[in-house]
Amino acid sequence: MEKDGRMNVDFEDIGVRLGVLEALLDAGHFEGERESLGEGLDDLEPGEDFGSVVSARLKTWTIDSTKLDEVTELDIDGGNEVYALHASDPDAGWSGCDRAEFVVASLGDLRHLPNLASLSIVALLAPDIDLAPLVAAPALKKVFLDLHEPTHEQRVVLETLVRQGVEVGPASLFGR
Repeated sequence: MEKDGRMNVDFEDIGVRLGVLEALLDAGHFEGERESLGEGLDDLEPGEDFGSVVSARLKTWTIDSTKLDEVTELDIDGGNEVYALHASDPDAGWSGCDRAEFVVASLGDLRHLPNLASLSIVALLAPDIDLAPLVAAPALKKVFLDLHEPTHEQRVVLETLVRQGVEVGPASLFGR
């Protein structure tokens, strides 16, 4: 979909989208959007949730397809800045990551990241997630997944990745 003359990429999984936003924020993109994100949040109407308003605003940020080639690493972790943006009081200790909508439930959106070499997902990973899209990621070299009890299907994919030369961790994924 085109927005403001740029090709916007629609992500199906909000968790992956937020991971991409984090990577692009780290690369210096979205400075203007970051600066204006909190405007008017001190005057929310009764019943309006700070985190929901911020989430809705983040969903309007255009992820330009030309920037996705820059994303070589995704580190999806509840301590990331993109989750702290959802916190009404970051100093109160809530990182904003405890919303169910942030859990990565699908890896299908990785198809938008042709140069993704490293993927780490900590604490925000659905336990029954299909890992098959990882096999199709052409530049993938390293994967770290916070899966406590991988299913048989997930282990098969992880073993396939290892055979492809991808470094997979932690070792507990393989029952070691």
